[in-house]
Amino acid sequence: MDKPFPAYKGDESYVFVSYSHSNSSAVYSELAWIHERGFNIWYDEGIEAGTKWREELGVAIRNARLFIYFITPDSVRSENCRKEVSFAVDHKMPIIAVHLLT
Repeated sequence: MDKPFPAYKGDESYVFVSYSHSNSSAVYSELAWIHERGFNIWYDEGIEAGTKWREELGVAIRNARLFIYFITPDSVRSENCRKEVSFAVDHKMPIIAVHLLT
């Protein structure tokens, strides 16, 4: 499935989203629903080529107002998702966990 919209880049408040790419179609439909309600959303499709992945993720998580974690068996197994969640917890980010049935 194609990205539902460009990842947010700007100075306004935004939501950081963590998910497994193998669940993209299910996650993207949820992101579209959230975005249609006026929320700015940053997801890793917004990382530009040539940037330092871990550094940009850290900045994106720290600057977000809210962290949403889409929980699936794949995201639980994903080392990247676990690191993102741990980073958010370590930085005392408000977290919403959304359990997706896949």
